[in-house]
Amino acid sequence: MSQSRTSPLAPWMIALIVVAVLLVLATAVGLLVYFLIYDQKLFFYNASFKIKNKQYQPSYDKQTSAEFRELSRSIEILIKQAFHATPLENRLINERVVRLSPGNDGVLADVLLIFRFIATDNKETLWTNIYQSLLKKLKSSTWPLSIDISSYKLSGKCYRCHL
Repeated sequence: MSQSRTSPLAPWMIALIVVAVLLVLATAVGLLVYFLIYDQKLFFYNASFKIKNKQYQPSYDKQTSAEFRELSRSIEILIKQAFHATPLENRLINERVVRLSPGNDGVLADVLLIFRFIATDNKETLWTNIYQSLLKKLKSSTWPLSIDISSYKLSGKCYRCHL
């Protein structure tokens, strides 16, 4: 009668298999964490709208003028309030008035909005949420700036995204 004897694995072989399995698991977890949390992209949006209750002043041409800074501060506060208590509040990195220009019966404001999102976020949904949140605030009559809603536009671009 032939007896088949299985030889147990050597201890160094077991250790090698355990290390290999742990290495594969660590790599998988590391890649998941990177792509889901740390692979964040910057999204740049340009919002423009007309302020009806302000008349254009030549000093608005200079971003360093007191008049430009004062109106810019009011607009930037408006933008922050638009995203306050929304899921976008912690994603808004910066808002900056880049230009104030003359418009028919008012001042045209161009504002740069910078958001940080993870790469897996739906770009169309993000744009819609940003557009709607800002539109809702611009429509509110509680703000001292009177905005012409028909002039409101939002365009966006993702930095380092494959759109």
